[in-house]
Formats: sequence, structure tokens, C-alpha cells
Amino acid sequence: MKGLAKTGFIGILVAVLLLSATAVYAPGAALCNDGNDNDGDGLTDYPTDPGCSSRKDTTETGTIACDNNADDDSDGKTDYKLNGSGDPGCTGASDTNERGTLLCDNGADDADADSLSDYPNDLGCTGPSDNIEVNGQCDDLMDNDGDTLTDYSSDPGCASYSDASERGTAQCDDGLDNDADNWVDYPDDPSCASATDNDESPADTPASPPQTSQKYIYLYAGEPDIDVNPADPANLAVSGIGPTGSTTPVFYTLDGGITWNRSKSNVYMGGSDPNINYDAHGNLYYSTIDTFFDPNDHEVISVSKSVNKGANFTSKTAAINRTTIFRMPDGSNRTMCPDSNLTVADVDYPKLGADRFIGSPHASNVYVMAKVTYDMNNNSQCDGNEPFITSIVRSADGGATWKDGQSISIGAFMENIGVGPTGNVYLALGSSPATPSDAPPQYGTYICNSSSPYSPNNGIALWKSTDGGAHFGNGTCIYPANASILTRGPAMVGVDPSNANNVYVIFDAYLILNGSYIRVYSIKSTDGGATWSSPVLVDDNATSDKSRARISVSGNGRVDAAWFDYRNSNSTDHKRSSVNTMDIYYSYSLDGGNTWAANVRASNVTARYEGVGNDYIGIVSSGKKAYVSYAQKTNTSSNNDYAYVSTIQHP
Repeated sequence: MKGLAKTGFIGILVAVLLLSATAVYAPGAALCNDGNDNDGDGLTDYPTDPGCSSRKDTTETGTIACDNNADDDSDGKTDYKLNGSGDPGCTGASDTNERGTLLCDNGADDADADSLSDYPNDLGCTGPSDNIEVNGQCDDLMDNDGDTLTDYSSDPGCASYSDASERGTAQCDDGLDNDADNWVDYPDDPSCASATDNDESPADTPASPPQTSQKYIYLYAGEPDIDVNPADPANLAVSGIGPTGSTTPVFYTLDGGITWNRSKSNVYMGGSDPNINYDAHGNLYYSTIDTFFDPNDHEVISVSKSVNKGANFTSKTAAINRTTIFRMPDGSNRTMCPDSNLTVADVDYPKLGADRFIGSPHASNVYVMAKVTYDMNNNSQCDGNEPFITSIVRSADGGATWKDGQSISIGAFMENIGVGPTGNVYLALGSSPATPSDAPPQYGTYICNSSSPYSPNNGIALWKSTDGGAHFGNGTCIYPANASILTRGPAMVGVDPSNANNVYVIFDAYLILNGSYIRVYSIKSTDGGATWSSPVLVDDNATSDKSRARISVSGNGRVDAAWFDYRNSNSTDHKRSSVNTMDIYYSYSLDGGNTWAANVRASNVTARYEGVGNDYIGIVSSGKKAYVSYAQKTNTSSNNDYAYVSTIQHP
């Protein structure tokens, strides 16, 4: 009997416990006393969660706008969520207003003046996190067709705010050269009195080649990079630094730069140091320093992809982050500095490259290069003495996944990734700074040591990969600086699309013997980088500084170059002052870089261009055209960058 009684008691006890457990987790249970964050706002139970009125409360949601389980501002998002899936207007669960500060979530008709406010009402908003309300060419505050008129109802080509194109039907606004004089539409064609003029005739005498025209692209687009689709020469794209919260700092054209459109995206793409590249298949890639990719990573280099010529970006991957393994010159493997030890910048100045040639054995390859910080002295501290080391990674599947990378060199910024028609990859480096104290011995010997007392570490070094970026050989010195021509840092590679043996490098240099001004030089190789020519002057002005020279090679063999130029400026010295003005100048070579043509001013206004947040320009060659992208500031006090593209048309 005692055994039966004991067994019965245990059975009753188990039943009671089961009933208790059922009571705890049954509907109507006290969720404000269960130790769980039931509404995902990062707060748990009474009195911490503002939705809890007592420990007996059966729901953690309350009456506060950002914690009431309601979409108070009708943007499709509800409440504050710790994982970021909630309403972007909520700064916390105690926020009393779901309306935010982003243009598509602030309750105002911003920027586009179309009488529509916010997502989902304003068709220019891709979501409440979008910071630009524009929708199409007639609602984007841009003069897309270059007729000096903007948007509905000012531009006669716009039928409404939702009209996708500012282009009209009149001859002086239709994007066509109706009288075959090489001038198109108002105001470029002298015979057009206005955009509504329906007669471009009589034909006018074309200007002496090359002809240059400038198009305004967008406000808030510093450091614009540019590329042309090798599968469709009328399709170009420009990337820029967008405003905080902008999801699409990319603009594309389908008509050779006559009209421009803002890309759409369902992934965040804003960041700094933007780059843009098409691959051989016409896919478009955008890279940037990204602080939004992963909350556990301080900075990564992300790459977004568009498969429809830039109209939409639908995917994003991390090309370089803290799990990326880099092969070092001594054979060891390292990863970049962790956040916990970070007292210096972890990654900077990324560059993007893609194989653009269908016949290449690496036609699906995409490359990302950046200056990366490592704990080189193994003291578990990433301090101010750590060197930036240029490192590169690659993707062999169109940016879907990224392979382990390798470090290349301590030194100045590498300006680009040059890819040739046979898949060879080239990297060029200008003058190197003094070795940081934490650098190990194998990084202390510079490739271009010079005997000149002026330049112990100046010169141009080159790295080449013949296996699609899997391995780079040792760097070689292709120009050892001397007392006459001292390189000052930036160096950029251009590879001839029609002849893989022709490789060019452009760089800035001081002229010590002939004055202190910075000039632009080029050197070339006709054997795939094995041997190199002597420097040739590119610019034709000896009384002012030049900087940030860029190079590109057209499929017809023409070599194009552009740079910041101080010849018309308030100061001829290159000082990167916030008030110095300058221009963009252009030149070209038709004989393989042996001689360069008279320089052409590519910018319409002498203004502020270079400076912090706007360090470089872009250039791309396509047939008889060259395109130069750049940003200028409106005056000496503004920090707003207005992006432009100048088209240089050759006969």
C-alpha cells in the first residue's frame, strides 16, 4: 500500500507540474513576466518593456506608437524591432511617433514637389527607408535631356510627374540629329530656339573635333565613377556618394548619355568610395565601403549587382570583411583587424574591376581591391602604427561568392584594377611612404628605390596576374624615379581591348629640375608589361599643378586621359584647399601614347572639385567617344557635390 500511495503521490505531483507548465504557456499567459522579448523590441517584461503595465499583463505591446503593434503612419512597417525589420521611423520602443526623418517617411512632399508624400503614396519611394522621393525622369529634379528645363510641368517633354522620360517629340527635344550636323537638340544645336522648336535645320557647321558636351547628372553624388556596357555601348552607369539613407546612388543611361535615370534597389547601397563596373555579360556591379552590411562588422567592402543594365539592383554580397583570409608575402594567412582592437581605420579606398571580354578565360571574374589594416606586429592591438596594405580578392561566379585574397604591398593608393582581353590583371603603385614602425622586414624593401636624394622611395611598380587574379607575381619596377621626374603617388593602368600586349600607366609627377609644378605623364609597354618606355608628357600647361590623372583605352586603340587641372584657378598650387578652384582637362593619343593631343577643357565651369569626399574622377572609352565623370561644388562654402558627365566625341 505504501508503494501504491507513493506512486499515486508522484503521479499527482507530475500532473500538477504539467498543469502548471500548461498554465504558463497557455494563451493569455503573463508575457510580461516570462523572461522573453515577445515583441522583438529588445526589451523584456515589466517594468523594462513600456508595453507592460504590470507583471500580469498578457501582451508586451502597449499604446505607444512604436510599441502598439499598429502601422500608425501607413508605410507597411510596424513598431520598433531590434532586428531592424520594424518601422525605420522608430528610434526605440518608447518613441511616440512612427514618422521618421528620411524623405520617404517624414510626412512631407520632399524634393520632387509632386503633391505626394512618403511610401507607399509617392511612387518615387522604394520603401520607408528610401531618402529620395523621386520617380522617373519627370519627378527627379534632374534635367535629363539637357534642355535646361526640369520635370513636370516645366519641361514640355513631361506629360505628368509619372512620365518616365523628359524627352519630347519636337525635333529640338527628341534626342536625334535631325539635320545631320553633329549637333543634337536645344541648347546644343545652334538652330534650335527652344526645346519646343520643331525644326533643327538649317544644318550648322560642326565644331572642330573633338566636340565636348557636359550633362548634369545629380546632386549629392561625389567621387563619381563611370563605365560603359561592353555588350551595349549606349548603356553607361555612374556611381556616386549618395546622401545618408539613399538606397540607389547609381544612375544609368540607355541612349549614350543623352538621358539619365536613377537606379532602383531593394538592398542598401549607400557608402563611400563608390565604384561601378560592367562585366563581359553586361551585368553591372557597384562597390563601396559599407557600414550597414553587418551590425557586427564596422566596415566591409560590399558589392551590389544589377542584371538589367542598372535599372534595378537586387543582390549584395560582402567582398571583404573580417572573415576574409588574405595570403601575405611571407606565406602566412591573416584577416583584417577586429573591431575590438580597432584604433585606426580598418579598410579604405576600395577599387572594383571586372573582366569585360567574352573571349577571356575569366569572363565571369569580378575583382575588389582595398587598403586593409592588419595586426602586423602580432601584439593584439590595431594601433596607429599599423600599415595599410593593399589587398585584393576575386569572384569567379559574377559576385555571388568571393575567394580568399592576397596582400600586395604597403604604399600609396592603387587607383584601379586593369584587366586585359586575355584575362591578365594589372595593378600599378606610385611612390611609397616611409615604412610604419609595425611593418615586418619583408615589407621594408621598396621595389623602386631610387638613388636620387629627392626620392628614396619614388617610382612606379607593377604587379601582374596571368591566372585571373588567383596569384600575383612579385612587383617589378617599371619606372625608377629620378631627380627630373618624381612620382607623387597615384598611378593608373589602362589595357588596350584590341591588343593585350599594349599596357599603359598614367601618373602625376613633380618636375624638380624644371620647376615645382605637378605634371601628368604616361608610360607604355608593348609586350604585356615586360618592358616600358620613358615617360611622355600628357598635359600641355607648364605653369600650374595637375592631379589625379585617369586613363582609358578605346577598342579602336585611342588612349584617353583626364585629370584635375589648376591652370584657370584662383591658385595654381595643388593644395586641396576647400576654396581652391580647378577644371577637368582631357587629352588623347592616336599613336599608342607616343604623343598626346592639345588639351581640351572638359568642364564648363572653373569650380571646386577635389577635396575630402571628392577625391577622384572617372573616365571610360567607347568607340569614338570618351566619357569623363566628375563632381563640382557650387561655391566656396558649399559641400554639396553635383555630378556631371562630359562626352568627348571624336570624328
